[in-house]
Amino acid sequence: MKFLKCLLFIFALTVLNCVLQTNAMERLFEKQDYKAIIEKINKSRLKPEQKIAWLQNQAKLGHTILIEELINNLIMIGGQREDCFYWQFVMLFRLSQDLSCYKKNDLYETVNEQLKVIRVTLIKSIQKSASLDFKTKLRILDEAFKLVLNLENNLPNPYIVSFKNHKKNLLPANEWPELRKKSLVECYENIREELQKGSKQQTDNKQSETQQQTNIEHTLKRLHELLKQQDYAAISELVEKNNYEQITNWLRVEALNGHWPLMLDLTRKMIILGMYENDNNVEFLLILLYAANLRLNQDMNCFLNLSNHRQLLERICKSSKTSYLSLKNSELSDYDIFLKAKELINKPLPRPFIPACKSLQLKADFENIRAEVLHDEYTDFCYYCKKSRNENGRKALQLCDGCRKIRYCSKECQRQDWSRHKSECVKKEKKKSEDRKEERKEDLAIKYCQKCEANDKEVAALKNCDLCFDTTMYCQNCIEDHTHNNID
Repeated sequence: MKFLKCLLFIFALTVLNCVLQTNAMERLFEKQDYKAIIEKINKSRLKPEQKIAWLQNQAKLGHTILIEELINNLIMIGGQREDCFYWQFVMLFRLSQDLSCYKKNDLYETVNEQLKVIRVTLIKSIQKSASLDFKTKLRILDEAFKLVLNLENNLPNPYIVSFKNHKKNLLPANEWPELRKKSLVECYENIREELQKGSKQQTDNKQSETQQQTNIEHTLKRLHELLKQQDYAAISELVEKNNYEQITNWLRVEALNGHWPLMLDLTRKMIILGMYENDNNVEFLLILLYAANLRLNQDMNCFLNLSNHRQLLERICKSSKTSYLSLKNSELSDYDIFLKAKELINKPLPRPFIPACKSLQLKADFENIRAEVLHDEYTDFCYYCKKSRNENGRKALQLCDGCRKIRYCSKECQRQDWSRHKSECVKKEKKKSEDRKEERKEDLAIKYCQKCEANDKEVAALKNCDLCFDTTMYCQNCIEDHTHNNID
């Protein structure tokens, strides 16, 4: 019996608490103290789902601030995208309705601008949503419009947070229904029109992207054909016209395959795009320019009769060297750049190419010539300190007197390197000496005709005259008509 009384007492207290809570909430709604309402709900022991259900019920009655709170809670729990957009449209309609009930002054204009920003942001957000098609977006908009329209005159008093003294700024209450309805229809029509424009623009953009992709594929195919023909002038023109990322990537790949005209095109494009501001890009540009010069020098040596075109080619080299020096940073070593440029072109290269020399004949062993040119490039660096002629104040590098193969920028570098170079230099000097000895031996072994000075390598044989008392030698033609030295 006592237990039942205790249960009844607890139940009575619970009911009384609920009644008091309900009355307190109703008073807060009458005062439109939404801040206190939200605090009260957040402090309650309601689960997130229960809280959202309660907020939805209040949002359906048109309380704009609670609609905003509902949207925030839906986003927090990862609610469905359609629900979020639906309540965002409802909030936008309600804000537009409530704002129409206030007098037009400076504050009104400020709030109206804020409302426009909210509308634009919402429209952009829903237009970017790839998961919703255009029909679904319009359906969500129509449902939100119907909800607010069906509330008619059962809406709460107009409430905009920015209007602190809202009663003074409110228009007469008898004008509210008409103003709200007019504002709702205008807002709905504007949003619907914006969505339709956005949908049309998206369709146009897709068509444009498809067309662009087709153009890129066609351009890449054409570039491959021109590359086989080594028509670099046409490639350069086509690359200039098409500033697509895929085209630039193609240019980069093919430039790194040893096509020196494409290397120069790529450096020009990077400079135009301002890509030399980054240190890594500067280093890459320097390597490209150096590699382009190496490749040009290689190809120049592969053609016969280049004398008529040498000035033109030297002008191209000078231009790329000028660009190289203008980008040069003291922290980057010429020798390091040379090694990286050498690695870049140390691969199977395209056929030698000089624009002005298409009609000229190629040397048969041009692959070996290219390797020699690349090896000779080492002579532009001091063998010890690895500094180039530019880094040494443009002073000429001096050849080693012994081997006549390697160069030094100063006597100091030669002395410092002698311990390493000595064995190599002595071997070369010894080989030279042996070669000279062999030449002298050959010279001594050669016999000459006393009269015409032909040697025994040029004629079949040299003979002594049987009537002469000396060992003088004559060729077959001269032996018969020469003057005998034993006859007076």
